[in-house]
Amino acid sequence: TAPAYSQARKAMALNLELGRKSTARPKLGVVTPPSDVASPVMKAQRKPRALSSKATAAKVSPESKG
Repeated sequence: TAPAYSQARKAMALNLELGRKSTARPKLGVVTPPSDVASPVMKAQRKPRALSSKATAAKVSPESKG
């Protein structure tokens, strides 16, 4: 069980390193294949935010009109 545990820890460390790199690369503006894969995800994340902002504005406007 010890070798499997060490392998699991190594896999977790690699996943953490990859996650940190993937999150840092888009901020630096470096184009990488992971960012190309994540671009549709980012677009999908932006749409619900815009819809939520419109929904909140629609909720606030009737209240402001009274």
